[in-house]
Amino acid sequence: MTFHLLVDISAHGFGHLAQAAEVVNALGRRLPGLHTTVRTDLPADLLDDRLRVPYQTRTARLDPGMVMADALTVLPEDSQRAYAAFHEQWLERGQAEAR
Repeated sequence: MTFHLLVDISAHGFGHLAQAAEVVNALGRRLPGLHTTVRTDLPADLLDDRLRVPYQTRTARLDPGMVMADALTVLPEDSQRAYAAFHEQWLERGQAEAR
């Protein structure tokens, strides 16, 4: 039996990739021939550094993340506006993905 794994990895910070890669790599060891598609807008070189399975990518912005003034300061009002704008097209994005 052939399996196809679709993995969505948020690109705000690299912690999501570090965690997801461990799971994907473990699945790849258990399921030889696993076909993996990664949806993300992380740079390809970072994916190549972490993933040990053959994979293809689909570029996708999965969420806006937090709007930051600097490395430690979240701008809550700006972040709320960014998420509100992102979700205005939620239904249309879902329908497009289903197609």
